[in-house]
Amino acid sequence: MKTIVNKNKNIIIGIAIIIIVMMIGVIGFFKSSKDRPELVDDYKQDINLDDYDMVGINKAIKKIDSNFNMNYYKLLVERDADDKEIMTFTYFINSRIETNKVFLVTLNDKKVESVALKDQNLEKIKDENKKLNTDLMQKLTDFEKKDKEDFIANNLAEYLKNDEEVLKKMSINPQVFTDAVTKYEDKYYYDFNTQELTYMVTLFNDEGVIKKIEVTLAN
Repeated sequence: MKTIVNKNKNIIIGIAIIIIVMMIGVIGFFKSSKDRPELVDDYKQDINLDDYDMVGINKAIKKIDSNFNMNYYKLLVERDADDKEIMTFTYFINSRIETNKVFLVTLNDKKVESVALKDQNLEKIKDENKKLNTDLMQKLTDFEKKDKEDFIANNLAEYLKNDEEVLKKMSINPQVFTDAVTKYEDKYYYDFNTQELTYMVTLFNDEGVIKKIEVTLAN
């Protein structure tokens, strides 16, 4: 009798373990199926990611880079001359620093035709290098606290409003520029090959770029 009870107990434990493992697998599936890259700003209204097999695209990229995590990337979707869609996944550090680690996915009728890492030198670069990311974010923070305002004031003087109150509290935004500037972009960019972190500002008018400046942040 005792032997039968023990066997039944072992069977129940075994079934419970199987159920737990299956539940973990189901949770993992739904988690991965909801992974989404952030869309590049200018394209947010034009693209509905539900129209794409993002799970299949994720798997296709993971064949090249098993560490790929879609949540760390920003996405741009364009069409080429053959009317195929090109998905450009750009790796961002802490959503603030753009990098040169980029995957290009070609889709034909929404199906993956090819996947390529834009720069093959970056094949072994892993996402989420915590030490590197922390160091780069510290550089960014130091620059914004100590040098950013002077850099903008010294290099974009002819496009800044002559308003003491505006300049005193200056952070880069549309209010600091004269009417000659219709749009601006500023970004931080990290090159894994040169190991340089750069801050860039580009000013536009209705005809295109009117000024571009950049500075490499000190090591």
